[in-house]
Amino acid sequence: MKTDLEDAEIELAEDSGAVGGVTGVLINVCHQADVPAALLLVHADPRLPDPATAQSVIETALEPLVKFDIDTTELREQAEEIQRQKRRVEQQLQQTQEQQEEPVRGMFR
Repeated sequence: MKTDLEDAEIELAEDSGAVGGVTGVLINVCHQADVPAALLLVHADPRLPDPATAQSVIETALEPLVKFDIDTTELREQAEEIQRQKRRVEQQLQQTQEQQEEPVRGMFR
């Protein structure tokens, strides 16, 4: 498996670590049963869905390993929509902050 990953130009972790939960169980079961398995880890924001990262993993890591194309069109579209929503929220937040910075004009000065 290591050679397959290297041939696909997938960067291998230099350090070892622990993987828990269902993912850890699956990797452990594969290891015990001599089933080739790899765990592909990426940096992602845990607070938001990240279809752009999923698309990247599929296109740069998974596809070279499985030797066939996977349609990531829907992931790209979802990533674009999330970016649009984030920009809208940022604009709303900026407008709110600007409104809070305006001096309050009242009857008394």
